[in-house]
Amino acid sequence: MCIRDSSREMTKMLELTLLAYTGGSMVTDWVTFGQFEQPSGLIFLAACIIWCLPATAINEVIFPLKEEPPDDIRYSEVRNFFETDYDRENPATKEDALREHQRFLFQARTFKRIREASP
Repeated sequence: MCIRDSSREMTKMLELTLLAYTGGSMVTDWVTFGQFEQPSGLIFLAACIIWCLPATAINEVIFPLKEEPPDDIRYSEVRNFFETDYDRENPATKEDALREHQRFLFQARTFKRIREASP
């Protein structure tokens, strides 16, 4: 599910939550007191109007989502930039992975020194 779809689903759930809450409040007033309170009725009417509005379209206008290209970077290319990873924490592969990571850090440090020294 992409971000846009989850945003729509959350908006729909919020609309239904408001409608269910105000409807439940009205039913509770009727069962408890035998009458509807005017504020409950007005809030329920407002909830019905909100439920009928195209909230998804309104949210897309107010809060536009940028379309970003998918990341096509392989994990093996960026794994050394993570603070830790599975191989470095797994007791069976920890020694080899730590040696490889230290080698990478040493090469990166050496490359940085060479780059800083060159004019």
